[in-house]
Amino acid sequence: MEALIEEYGRRSVMLREAIEDLAEEEFCFKPALDKWNIHQIIIHVADSEILSTHRLIKVLAEESRYKFPLTKMHGQKNLRYDLLDREQHLHLFQLLRSSMPTILDHLTVEQSERVGLY
Repeated sequence: MEALIEEYGRRSVMLREAIEDLAEEEFCFKPALDKWNIHQIIIHVADSEILSTHRLIKVLAEESRYKFPLTKMHGQKNLRYDLLDREQHLHLFQLLRSSMPTILDHLTVEQSERVGLY
């Protein structure tokens, strides 16, 4: 479990390292009209992390099994991901990921066995 928590916390660094040498043209390149570019994917990753962090906290905090509504994100189309600040979203992802290891490191056995349902 310790290795998983450590890797979970490192993912924001890994994401930054993966994109650090990309040119702006590479961030904006779309392999097809119906596909996302790297910029949009980064924004989506941060948006998804907001939901994932919230869900994880709910599962750990609730004593009974928590059932999540099934939702589909439409941010790329409806929120104009292309206009959003990539650096802000990378920072948001890093903040969310760095906020959780302390909680995860101190779970009770009961908390570590909880599950959320979709």
